Amino acid sequence: MDIIKANKVLWHVYGLLLKGTFNNKEVDDLLGELCKRVSLKEAAKAQFATAVAIKAFTQVEDDVINKEEGELDKQYVAIEINYKTEVIGEE
Repeated sequence: MDIIKANKVLWHVYGLLLKGTFNNKEVDDLLGELCKRVSLKEAAKAQFATAVAIKAFTQVEDDVINKEEGELDKQYVAIEINYKTEVIGEE
């Protein structure tokens, strides 16, 4: 698909863009500024720190999920016991 056809498809799906959609003051302020260069060592430290932060976040998230699953298991057991005693008549 060429770019013209792709553009027409996007217009059809999303409609025409509103005037000023891409106006962003923060981007305008950065326009023309040079990027700050960092050493390879600093970049590696930043990448490592990001990886550690992501790992810590996923561990906390896993702990929350495991706790919620444990609570659900307890609720299921309670429902199952209640079902057996009240509906089936087992004790």
